[in-house]
Amino acid sequence: VANEPSMYDALQNAQRYVLGFSYGKYEKPYYSDAPAEFNYGLNLKFDEMAIHRLLRDAELPVWGADRASLMVWWVLDQGEREIINVETAPRIQEIIARQASLRGVPTIFPLLDLQDNASIEVRDIWGFFFDSVEKASLRYGTKNILVGRSFVRGELAESKWVLLSQGDIIWGEKTKGELANVLPSAIEFAADSLAARYAVSSVFGGGSLTHVTIHGVSNLDQFAEVEQFFKQLDIIEQVSLSGIEDDRVVFELALRTDIDRLKKAISDSRKYSQEPLLSDDSGTMMNYRLLDLN
Repeated sequence: VANEPSMYDALQNAQRYVLGFSYGKYEKPYYSDAPAEFNYGLNLKFDEMAIHRLLRDAELPVWGADRASLMVWWVLDQGEREIINVETAPRIQEIIARQASLRGVPTIFPLLDLQDNASIEVRDIWGFFFDSVEKASLRYGTKNILVGRSFVRGELAESKWVLLSQGDIIWGEKTKGELANVLPSAIEFAADSLAARYAVSSVFGGGSLTHVTIHGVSNLDQFAEVEQFFKQLDIIEQVSLSGIEDDRVVFELALRTDIDRLKKAISDSRKYSQEPLLSDDSGTMMNYRLLDLN
């Protein structure tokens, strides 16, 4: 966004989009080893609707609030190799987690408990053995995995990383520099890659209209549950009721993206099972059954 000419004026005059501000005291300093006097910060509240309108007018995609977590497997070599988490390397973990928070990316670090120790070794991460990494990540429930390593000598670290996302392998560039600068670069790389994958068009009509039939909707609470599920998806611009028959409800959905993204969102929710199409002439019609998870 920062490199878009249409955004230059808005970024230079960001105060126009500020609704209010306040000063606050944080529970802990920005960094864990910072003095207590750095516990204070400025909180800004921006006009969300105005910013969305700005992005829509510029026809830029929006990465919404529905974001998949990023699993981080990182090995640090400072004479001995160890996997980073909040206990083994709290300072390093904090740098990664804070940069991810600034980019709005939820992160997961390994527990390094008996289950992890049984499924993955340091050498699997250091050597980028993806089968072992993906197997160890299954328990954490995310398909977006950042795998990295840093070889530290003195003030400098030579680092390399790769993002595993939905079956794709996206390599970052090997980087040398101070660890406090290199690690945020890895998160920037991952966040940019995920945003490119998951961001949706902010312009109405960027996708298409499609109809989805949900079976097993037998009361108002279930109807409201299904309707709310579709409404909270960033990939859907508009949700309309198209028809009701027995326990079947048909929704017309105006998509901001392609239909495969919708199918994936429905599958990932684990609230629906796919049903056979009702007829051959249904076009983009999709059929699912609401699962009874109680």
